[in-house]
Formats: sequence, structure tokens, C-alpha cells
Amino acid sequence: MSGETLQVLDVSALSNEQISRFLNVPVGFGIRVHRLATLSAQDKSGSLLARAAAIFHKVVPQPPPPASAPTSVICTELASNITPRRIQWLWPSRIPLGKLTVFAGNPDQGKSIVTLDVATRLSTGKDWPDSPNTNAPCEVLLIAGEDDPEDTIMPRLMAAGADLTKVHIVRNLTSFNPKTGDVEREREISLDKDMAALERKLIEHPNIRLVVVDPVSNNLGSAGINKEQESRQLVLIPLKDLAARRNVAVLAVMHLNKNTEASGMHRVGGAMAFVGVARAVWLFAPDPETPEQHLMLRLKNNLSSIQNGLTYFIRPVPIQIEDLEENLPAIEWSGDTDVTADAALSENLGRPPDSFERCKEWLEEYLADGKKPSAEVEQAAKNAGLGARTLAKAKQALGVQSRKGGDVWYYMPSSGQDGPIN
Repeated sequence: MSGETLQVLDVSALSNEQISRFLNVPVGFGIRVHRLATLSAQDKSGSLLARAAAIFHKVVPQPPPPASAPTSVICTELASNITPRRIQWLWPSRIPLGKLTVFAGNPDQGKSIVTLDVATRLSTGKDWPDSPNTNAPCEVLLIAGEDDPEDTIMPRLMAAGADLTKVHIVRNLTSFNPKTGDVEREREISLDKDMAALERKLIEHPNIRLVVVDPVSNNLGSAGINKEQESRQLVLIPLKDLAARRNVAVLAVMHLNKNTEASGMHRVGGAMAFVGVARAVWLFAPDPETPEQHLMLRLKNNLSSIQNGLTYFIRPVPIQIEDLEENLPAIEWSGDTDVTADAALSENLGRPPDSFERCKEWLEEYLADGKKPSAEVEQAAKNAGLGARTLAKAKQALGVQSRKGGDVWYYMPSSGQDGPIN
């Protein structure tokens, strides 16, 4: 800012260059130095110079700082430089290695028992129910906060026939005082802040090939099961990256939500990020046709074209605990099935939901006077707040049939389905 005047009070023989250095400006910046009256020794110490410097920095704009180096860059690689590789499977076409898989279902469908069956086959090398097990016996890490290791997890592993020397059960995460080495705190693992500790455990035990988190909702920390952005950024993406780096499969167990109108993909509890990040998602549900049989059905599988699901029973297996015989649940695989996840969820098992009963009453009343055009019925049901899938189930339950008259389809009540459509 050439031409500006700054009065610097000084009685000593400071040169202009010295004053420039004190003020942190280059020589020739356009500063005129006026030497004034004699000052005291205290002033010579620089107090006035300091005040002058402060005034100067308020009045005279400083030169812009040099451009700083970028703190982040986008890294790319030419596709031609990347060597392709085949997908590795822990359980062929069902649980990929180095990826995230989700097991989802309502309580009492055996999800946790199936995870222990998977752990058993990995620890022993036993074949999968639908394919050979090509993995050498390996280790498993279980993070299972809801079940007690002594009276639940261990006995169930014994019933399944696992090699117990290859199954690591997480007790807690222990924090130590860095100076004394004393234990400061013991708590559950929080995946939003303990990913480094989890990776250290995998480095210590490189033969671990499966990490089970059952249920994952217990270990999300501040991310929260329903927080889309937080769960994705703080847990799911870091967990996915960890699985790839350490070449382990991560298996997250989840519950279903209560939205019975939603498709199977949207029934998985919590944020959609869990389904989005996972490469395979399997639904566990009761078999509507065979009592006591359960289904493991494909909800999503980005890496395999396999469509069929598997069927299984939960059978009691006697084992010895404290010199007494106890019956513990174990999985007995019984075959495969072509039932889809959506079809299994659409079945009315037990007491039908209130929306289904309400829809039945509505449809019966709407067709009390006889047939109605299908488009009219479906629009009226929508206006009444009834979902299309609920309407379809109510229609089937009431024996209502679709009949065509000319170019129009009708809803025909069961009492008039034999008559002609005019």
C-alpha cells in the first residue's frame, strides 16, 4: 500500500532495515520512517515499536501467504493397469471373503445358531450343506453381546461340533493406563471408534477368516442403527475396508423392522445403508408349508447369480455340561427351496396384522353390491390407505377372483364368481 505513512517512535540508531525486520515487512514496501523526539530507556526496549507494529498491521494490508500444498487429492489408476481377480468365497455363492454379509430375520428363526454352524464348518473343514468346503480349517472371531459365553455360546458350539480351539469369543474391550499399565475400563466394542483395535486382533491372529457381529445393532456406538449417514461413514465403510484389507468375511446379524407393507429388501431393520454396503443379504423365515422348518432365502447377492435358498430344522442335540446331559439347539440342513424372500414374508403366519384384517373388512364391504372394475377397487383401496400387497392378500383370503369382461378386468366376489360378466 505505497504512500501510507507509519510513525515509528525511536531514539536509537536503528536502521530502516532493522525496523523492517521488526515489523515483518520487506524493505521498499513503501514505508516512510519518521524519527521523533528523544525517548526514555524504557521506550528503547521496544514497547512503542511494538505498538507501532500493531497499528501498522491494522492499517496496512499484509501480502497474501504463499499457496499451501493441497491436503487431499483424488487418486486414480488406469483400468489397463489393474489385474483382475476372481471373487473368493468362504461359503460358495453365499458368504464372500473380504466382504460384508448380512443375516436378517425375526427372532426365533435360528440366525445366531446358523452363524455358529458356519463357524463350526470353518473351524473343522466340514463341508457346506450345499457344496464342498475348500477352505483349510481356520479361525473365527465372535462378537456376540446378547448371549452369555458360558451357558449359551460355548454349549451351542459344542452341540454343533466346532473345534473350540479355533473360535475366539470377544469378552469386552479393555482400556489400559499408558503409564501404569493398569486396567482403566472394560466395555463393549463400539465399531464407530474401535476399528483399529479390531484390526490389531486380526493381525495378531492372521488365521481368522470370519468375524461375526451378532447383533450388529449392539456395537454401532454413536452411529446408531437408524442413522443412515453416520452408520455408513463411521461403521459400514470402515468395516468393509477392513474386511478387504485383512481378507476376512464379516457377518452382521440384524432383525427385521415392523413395516409389513414393505418389500423384503426394505424389511431389514435400521438404515438402508446396511443392505446397500453388504454384498450378500440372507433372510431367515419360517417355512409356511412345513411346520418347524425354516428358510434361508436370498434378499440380495451382488456377486453370484444363485437364486435358490436353503431349508433347515433346529434340532436338539444332547451334550454333557457339568456331568449332566443337556439338549442344545443345532442346525439340521434339509434341502433347498425356490421360495422367494418376498413370498415368504407375504405369508400370514400366526395372527394376521391389523392392516390385513381391516383390508379384508373393507374389500368385503366394497364388493357387497357385486363386481367392481379392478382399477376402481385398487384406487379406492389406495385412497383408504391400504397397500397393494395387503389388498392382494385380502383378495386371496376372501376368494375374490379377477374376471375379464370385454376389455375391463373386474374384482368378482366369491358369491358371484360363477355368473357371467356382462
